[in-house]
Amino acid sequence: MIYFFLVLAALIVASLTLGPVSHFTLAGYGAPNLVVITIWAFVWFGNIQIAYRWAIILGLTLDFVSFLPFGFWAAILVLLTYLTNQLKDRFFELSSLFQSLLVLGLQLVLWEIIIALSARQILTTAAIFSLFYSILFGSLVYYVFAVRYKLLQRWLGRRL
Repeated sequence: MIYFFLVLAALIVASLTLGPVSHFTLAGYGAPNLVVITIWAFVWFGNIQIAYRWAIILGLTLDFVSFLPFGFWAAILVLLTYLTNQLKDRFFELSSLFQSLLVLGLQLVLWEIIIALSARQILTTAAIFSLFYSILFGSLVYYVFAVRYKLLQRWLGRRL
């Protein structure tokens, strides 16, 4: 049953990322990177096994519409999930807002580097605006999950 919801959510995130949200990025205004934000949220707030499943399902969904070799986005998203989990476990164990947004920013910079290498060009203004909007949206997601669902009370006194 969890796979059904993951596939449905992956289709929604992929269609939003490739549809209305991508038009702002192509126009040079930038937009929040929903793919990276959802990977970060699954790793930071959820279970790592579900985060890996989410990365594979979302990566395969993006691979179906991509012109890159099949499995490219799935491998990239699994790599981002692994790196985010390693950063969280080894260096950022307090899970404060600043640390979580720092990991999100590092994840977004790595994503932009991968996009620039695969496309052999970089749109600097769109990348900077996308980084800004993604961190803004990530702080909203952090507020919703950590404060509204009282995850901070559960995190006190123990390592995530």
